[in-house]
Amino acid sequence: RYVGQDAMCSLRRRVADELMDAIAELCLPAGGGQRLGPPRVHLCLVCIGEESIDNHNAFLEAAAAKVKQCPLMEVLQLRQNVDCLQLADELAENASAANAAPKIAILNGCNRKLIGNHWFQTGARLAIDENLHRRSASMARAALLLNFDFE
Repeated sequence: RYVGQDAMCSLRRRVADELMDAIAELCLPAGGGQRLGPPRVHLCLVCIGEESIDNHNAFLEAAAAKVKQCPLMEVLQLRQNVDCLQLADELAENASAANAAPKIAILNGCNRKLIGNHWFQTGARLAIDENLHRRSASMARAALLLNFDFE
């Protein structure tokens, strides 16, 4: 279904647009309503290979389009080639140092058939899901056992 370049570009942009819509809806409520989402969203975008550059550009285009409708950049902080795991750790440390309960979450894209995507295969060195599983032995074991049904 998503074989052609145009179809993949459209899919990337739809995903990015939906994320920007969700950020705006939850973090910048219309009419000054109560904010349900976090006061800051850090969007870590890898920009290393062809696929990651295409993904990066789709999110930048979606953010630029959303900025025309609302003050998205009051909430959204774009981070290029930043390790989101390290950033989450630093944010949690800073919250703990300020005697606040750390409220840090990582949202990651995924493969609809594999838990952890292809983290156990060669060539999967930079994607966040691969890095999440490499840093957690329990996640790696569970994903590997569950994935045996698919590959």
